[in-house]
This record gives sequence, C-alpha cells and structure tokens, in this order.
Amino acid sequence: MGDFTTEKLYTRGSDLTDLLINAATDDDAFAALTDIHMTGDDPIEFKSYSYEQNVYLPLIARCYNDVCDVRLLEALNDYEERPCIVYRVSKPGHAQAVADLLKAIEAAPERLLPDLRREMEKILESSSKFLPAASDTSFMAGKHRETHAHLEQSVADFSLTGDVLRTLLEVSPEGGFYPGDGPLAVEELGEAHAPRCNLIGALGYSFGFLKTLASVYREAEAHGLRVLHLQVYGT
Repeated sequence: MGDFTTEKLYTRGSDLTDLLINAATDDDAFAALTDIHMTGDDPIEFKSYSYEQNVYLPLIARCYNDVCDVRLLEALNDYEERPCIVYRVSKPGHAQAVADLLKAIEAAPERLLPDLRREMEKILESSSKFLPAASDTSFMAGKHRETHAHLEQSVADFSLTGDVLRTLLEVSPEGGFYPGDGPLAVEELGEAHAPRCNLIGALGYSFGFLKTLASVYREAEAHGLRVLHLQVYGT
C-alpha cells in the first residue's frame, strides 16, 4: 500500500503539489501521479502493507450504505472490478468517514450476517459445480469432497453472530496478512465458524484494510495535513 503521508511530499515544491490537487479531478494529472507510483523513480517515501483478497469491501459498503460516505462507498465498490482502489480525495472529512464506518460495524456487526450467509451459499454452489464424480478416487478428488462436506455443514449450521464478527473486527490486524499466516485468533474463528472456507480470513483482511485507511488519515491529521490522493494496490 502506498501513501503520501510523509513531509517529503510537502517539501517537493509546487509542481508535485499541483499534480496531487489536480489528480482529484483531472485524468492527465491522475495518470502522471500513477506513473510516479508505478515507476518508483520518485523519491517520495512509501509505507508498505500486504493485502490479500479484500473481496468483502463491496459487501461491507452495501451493508452500511446509509452511514458510508458517498466517495468512500464508491471506492470500496470499485475494488470488486479493479485490482487497486484509486481514491481521489477532493474534500476534507474522509478520516471521519472511515472512522464512522468502523464504528458502525462495531456497533451493529449483525447487519453483515444475511450477506455473509449468501456468500457462503455461493461458495457452496460453486464447489458443487466442480464436485468430482464418485468414481474419481484420486487424492485431490477426495480433498474436494471433504472440503465440500465441510461447506455443506457450515451453511446448514450457520453459526456466525454479531459477537463473532465484532471479535473478528477487534483481532484483525492493521496492515493485512497472507492466507494461512494470519493471527491465531482469526484462524480459530475461521475454523470454528467456516472451516475449509476463506470467508472469515477474507473478511478479516477487509477489516484490516479499513483500519489501515483510518490510520493513514489519522497520521495526516496529526501533522495538520490532508490526504489529497491515496492509491492502494492489491494482489
């Protein structure tokens, strides 16, 4: 994840500052700024975070669209179609927008439950389409059938609750993590409520992503600065 939160940005002179300001609305300025990100030739400092499968950002945005800032909502929805979020910030208040969204999730995580159940049903449906024939006795076929059975059980005994999701929000770390390498608390929640399914882990990545956005904005505000352009790369 790249961000322009260090003072280097603000001592580079008017050219870069103008580029940042214009990138909020002008495609040419935006393209030039993207080039700075991609080439790595510019001495602007970056913070690095790793993210995997922020696929539930659009789901979160849908479930809290009544409290989610319109521009933030658009950015989170865009992630479904693009491997990076390009968040063109053209007004103050976005730090509060992210904070408000996190507070809304913490206050009423149960709003996510119907959509998460549908997600599990979709995962099961997809697994069913590729279920190997009974005559296939290969190792991989056996693992597929075993995983499918776990998915069927998870959907039938859907055990996610608001309290479980609140705990997941609490233990999901800022900065993200790789599948299978997350905090033990996240792994345990996944094993307890959606074994052999990456739903809990992926949702945890998304929670961590939002926490990181919040920290970027807090850092800018602490220095009396405003984030004019934030570009987030996913994998």
